[in-house]
Amino acid sequence: MLTEFKSPINVLLIDDRAVEPKLIEPALTASTRLRFSCRYAYSMAEAMTLPMDTPADVIFLNLDLPGGKAPRKISDVQRRWPGAAIIAIAGTDDQAAGLAALGGGAQDYLIRKEYAPEVLERCVLYALERKKSMDRLVRHTRDLQRANEDLNRFASVASHDLKAPLRGILHLTQMIEEDLGEGIPGETREKMDFLRKRVSMMNDLLTRLLEYARTGLDHTQVEQIHVGEMVRDIVEMLDLPTGFSVEADPSLPTLHTARTPLQQVLQNLISNAVRYNDKSDGRVRVHATHEGPWHTRISVTDNGPGIDPRFSGKVFEIFQTLRPKDEVESTGVGLAIVKKIVESLGCRVGLDSRPGFGATFHFTWPLHWPHQDDQAPPPEAALEAVPIRVDD
Repeated sequence: MLTEFKSPINVLLIDDRAVEPKLIEPALTASTRLRFSCRYAYSMAEAMTLPMDTPADVIFLNLDLPGGKAPRKISDVQRRWPGAAIIAIAGTDDQAAGLAALGGGAQDYLIRKEYAPEVLERCVLYALERKKSMDRLVRHTRDLQRANEDLNRFASVASHDLKAPLRGILHLTQMIEEDLGEGIPGETREKMDFLRKRVSMMNDLLTRLLEYARTGLDHTQVEQIHVGEMVRDIVEMLDLPTGFSVEADPSLPTLHTARTPLQQVLQNLISNAVRYNDKSDGRVRVHATHEGPWHTRISVTDNGPGIDPRFSGKVFEIFQTLRPKDEVESTGVGLAIVKKIVESLGCRVGLDSRPGFGATFHFTWPLHWPHQDDQAPPPEAALEAVPIRVDD
């Protein structure tokens, strides 16, 4: 690790107590493994007026300096030397200030007078390594945000541009039928219906692709949601076959969560259970159990044909379906959206099923939305995810 940092390491000591730099510099220069070049500033004002090209790889900053609160000092130093690692110096009886400095952007902290050479060397190396890691994380986060924005723009443009010729095809079929009038042959009419059906499927696919690309975005509005009421609202929007029933079990909880992602998950799973059910008296039950102190487990159980476990590996892959699209209209995107949403929360989704005995799709969900509470629920990503079947 030592070879990763240039030599000498440029150190700036910002402290209004003249004795502190005089203690720190000898301890640093006593290192047999690293070389240091030290410079002093005895106030924040003096530090801020140093030449712009003043090198600083590591900055020791006294938190008790006059000129504002500690977070402001750290912020000022970060803006002046964005590439430097900051080590805060806290009072001998003020370890809390050191910990707060870490939260404010410092890479490490020292308690005053703890200037043993081995302590300082270890502190400097840790601060430099942590600064590299934090900078790398910031770059990756920025790149990820840019990639998400690019993907969202691409999906929007692609969806719009690809739908335009579909609208033209539909309009053309209508014009042909109007021109032929009542004399259109039956076989031709069937082909026109088939063409319109295919165009409609393509339009739905583009819509779902756009929905998939936008999954995870703009889900920040959080509210109290009774899952049972949400299930009943979803059922009202579905065109259930005659004799089909969907039950919202009393076990369904009230969650402090974002509405859109939960509704997407439930709607995809319920519509999937309805679409693939082969019974004249199809039944779906949505129920829940506790899953530890932080999560609930919501299940969607149906009395449909069930799924052979041999096919469980492909069902969450986008565009994958278990039955030909000519038999069941399906884009193969719905459960990919379910997987993406659930796993983005560090939760898991799974399936219990065997042929002829229906299926139970289940997923875990945080009782409280993780980005809203002081103490966020721990992720469940360490638990093995079990794939489930494909839907629309």
